Amino acid sequence: MLAFLFPKFEYLFDKEIQLLDRARIRILTTLLSLYAALFTCLTIFYLFQERNYLLLRAGVVAAILIANFVLLLKGISWRKMAHAFVCCFTVLIWTNILFIHQGVNLVTGQYVVLIVTCGFYLLEERWGLLYSLLNILPLVTYVLIDDYLKIGVSTQFQNQNKTAYHIILIFNFGALLYAHYFFFKEYKNATTKEQVQRKKLNEALKAANYTAQEKTNFLATMSHELRTPLNAVIGMTNLLLIETHLEEQKENLNVLQFSAENLMSIINDILDFNKIDAGKVEVRPVNFRLDVLIDHLCGTFNAKAEAKGIQFNCVSTEVLAGKTLFGDQTRLIQILFNLVGNAVKFTSDGYVKVKTEALLRNDDHVDVTFLITDTGIGIPEENLAFIYEPYTQSQARTNRQYHGTGLGLTIAKKLVELLGGELHLHTAERVGTSFAFTLSFKLLNDHLPILKESQQVFKNLSELKVLVAEDNPINVLVIKKILKTWAIEPQIAVNGQHAVEAVMSNDFDVVLMDINMPVMDGFEASKTIRELADTVKAAIPIIAVTASVGASIELHHGYQYLSDCLLKPFKPEDLHSLLQKFCK
Repeated sequence: MLAFLFPKFEYLFDKEIQLLDRARIRILTTLLSLYAALFTCLTIFYLFQERNYLLLRAGVVAAILIANFVLLLKGISWRKMAHAFVCCFTVLIWTNILFIHQGVNLVTGQYVVLIVTCGFYLLEERWGLLYSLLNILPLVTYVLIDDYLKIGVSTQFQNQNKTAYHIILIFNFGALLYAHYFFFKEYKNATTKEQVQRKKLNEALKAANYTAQEKTNFLATMSHELRTPLNAVIGMTNLLLIETHLEEQKENLNVLQFSAENLMSIINDILDFNKIDAGKVEVRPVNFRLDVLIDHLCGTFNAKAEAKGIQFNCVSTEVLAGKTLFGDQTRLIQILFNLVGNAVKFTSDGYVKVKTEALLRNDDHVDVTFLITDTGIGIPEENLAFIYEPYTQSQARTNRQYHGTGLGLTIAKKLVELLGGELHLHTAERVGTSFAFTLSFKLLNDHLPILKESQQVFKNLSELKVLVAEDNPINVLVIKKILKTWAIEPQIAVNGQHAVEAVMSNDFDVVLMDINMPVMDGFEASKTIRELADTVKAAIPIIAVTASVGASIELHHGYQYLSDCLLKPFKPEDLHSLLQKFCK
């Protein structure tokens, strides 16, 4: 009704988000308007019946309530108006006690109950308790003094008007009934709506988790489906490069290899971002040498820089020369490859520089700052705000000219933060870009030796008995040809069940196990082999050779039955290293 009479009330209600606050505003506006009307009527009544103190008090209270009502309409805080309303009735109680004969009566008690109700309902527990005590204590004190000590209040000079008394008595009962009924009605509605919203939120959360899981499953499936043919392309390309070929074919093979590896890099970027976004990336520290890592990094990008006609410089800190660090080498390599790869990609003239600086905090820890600087195209200032957003490059033409997923910087930033650092960017368009971040590593006293190729001892693999469990004929062909280059003739099992039967009936040195196979998958087959009664066969090294996503493999409960894992497509030298590891 009030909202219909006064459209501004809709604005008051719409300002508050909480349902209970809206109920409080509605109770306050209703009580203000009703009591303003009551005391206005009482003022007129007293004007014609008796012009005395009761007229003056009724007129002042009516004016205050009307002023509160108007101020509320003008946008003054409803909480302030609630305080004014409660204070107005506090004055009524005190004046009843001090100035009215037999002022402590049922109406005064109603006023106290109204203050307690409004104090707690409108202003919550702290103010509600304060206003309640402020009105209950003097009332109780007066009753006790009057009943037991028979001491009256000498200031009481005004008699009650019985007609007005009965009107106020009935009106107060109605107001109290309304306040309690409406508040608890709205409380019930708010509770019901909260339960509905919580239910919807839980359903939305379940749907979001389901969607995220489906996305992960989709990416895992797509990874497997894309890696399987890529394994054949990259594997056969590597074999053709190893085997004798015409010189004019070498360029074609290199182009084929580059294109396939570039496609593989794009797939890996998407999968890495998905894994980071899902929070499934763990820090796995190992011992490593930073100077060796930087040397390998330079060796990797030198050829690409030379092909583009730009300079590529690496400056490694001498403080850590020959020193062993303890940290997540894999993630550090991933960060550097993304940042340095971008620097080389977006620089067509000038140089790319990689520099490391070390600050020894104490004998056990060192802070290493990595700086990657280039004289490339730079990043426009207006694009800096979203440069780390996934699937984004600084300009649309950049994406068309240089290609890529736009995930490199996103992955690098998230990994730097995962390792406890912060990625800083300084750039200017058509001048160049500089990235810097600092990571802390534990400094070890022992030294990791560097073996030159001439010092490495390679075992003869020709006598190695290998079982290959693989259902895809193309993958079988690729891996047989790779093993043949090391004079290994493997036995083939087309599913997990055949692999178990082959292990039980033959002696093998190692099993190369695909994961996704019909009849029995690689995990179940590996578990069955581990549970064989023959302890020698049960302990056979099992290497998972799979196109599934690395994280989904490692999180699977069956991963415990594997000795190692090789992700397709793989480089022949990676497989060679694993076979060397498990060769007797």
